[in-house]
Amino acid sequence: MRLNYIYNFSFFSDENVSYFTYSLYNPSIISRFVMSVSGQVQQLTWLEETKQWNLFWSQPRTQCEVYDLCGAFGTCRQSGLPFCNCLTGFIPKSDNDWNQSDFSSGCVRKTDLECGSNKEISFLMVKVDNVPPNFVSMAVGGDGECRAACLNSCQCNAYSFSDNQCSVWDVELLNVSEDNVNGKTIYIKVASIDLPSQIHEKSNLGAVIGSVVAGVVLVLGLIFFIIYRRKRILVGKTTMEGSLVSFVYRDLQIATKNFSEKLGDVVFGSVFKGVLRDSSIVAVKKLESVSQGEKQFRSEVSTIGTIQHVNLVRLRGFCAQGSRKLLVYDYMPNGSLDSHLFHEKQDNILNWTTRYEIALGIARGLVYLHDKCRDCIIHCDIKPENILLDADSAQK
Repeated sequence: MRLNYIYNFSFFSDENVSYFTYSLYNPSIISRFVMSVSGQVQQLTWLEETKQWNLFWSQPRTQCEVYDLCGAFGTCRQSGLPFCNCLTGFIPKSDNDWNQSDFSSGCVRKTDLECGSNKEISFLMVKVDNVPPNFVSMAVGGDGECRAACLNSCQCNAYSFSDNQCSVWDVELLNVSEDNVNGKTIYIKVASIDLPSQIHEKSNLGAVIGSVVAGVVLVLGLIFFIIYRRKRILVGKTTMEGSLVSFVYRDLQIATKNFSEKLGDVVFGSVFKGVLRDSSIVAVKKLESVSQGEKQFRSEVSTIGTIQHVNLVRLRGFCAQGSRKLLVYDYMPNGSLDSHLFHEKQDNILNWTTRYEIALGIARGLVYLHDKCRDCIIHCDIKPENILLDADSAQK
């Protein structure tokens, strides 16, 4: 097979061996065929006029197409030297290797991410020529849920949401080649402290705001629907069994003495003890996370707010005032079950009769959630920390 006017190229393959050969039509031309340190196969010819080697053919055609050229979290650019650079918020894993133009060791985050500390994590927006390999597709409701799925997974390094498809990377990102004009957008998890202020969460701000606004509209629609259907809610106090109260933030601030008596921490917020105007004691859950707190708020109002059972903690009301999202529950004076099971003081141990009654109460509550309520609910997180005891439950 004739490849071009300089080289005669042929390929041979059978069950034992595969190889190719090439020869020059003009023996006076000096040529060499090499594999560069980057992994790119190159054919070069010597130009006597310029006294230098000329790259005649290469495969892959460009350096940035070489698989894993810049290593994990490295980005390749075809113009300029060096070819490889670390993404914003990342540094070379081996400075010595990079100084010798060996980029295969890749990059690592400047600051390690602490699993569960979402407030210290942000996303770096990068437009790439091609989506990196080894991603996993997820079924989610939108960009906000895709982002949340990655944020709440300690293994997730990046995500992308395009054409209603959520892709997440639980592995290191390889073959990142930036294209700021026509590229596809991915969001890479990085420590907030390592992002310049001008790009910190900027790329995802629109998506977050959009999700929050849509969520608030949905919640307000649900609130007005409940008010219209039941007509049993008075601002500040519950009038009938099964109704929800729309609390004013200022009233809850007064009831909790400006959130001074903290009962504990929960996912996406904290719980405080409060006393309402009618002297009833309540537990006020204050949601703090913008994205996930909003989702938690909508979920609890739409599900727990519509169920009533003697063995389930009653949601008395809510507050949806601007960005402030709070939920008001009946107060359980004896705290959580784990505080009675796992402690050193022997005088606080529950007797077996009490334990049996608590177990029955848990079972009855689950039966109601699974089979008896209009829309069946799966709890998915039954543990002693989530079992709360009323005034009678911890009697010895």
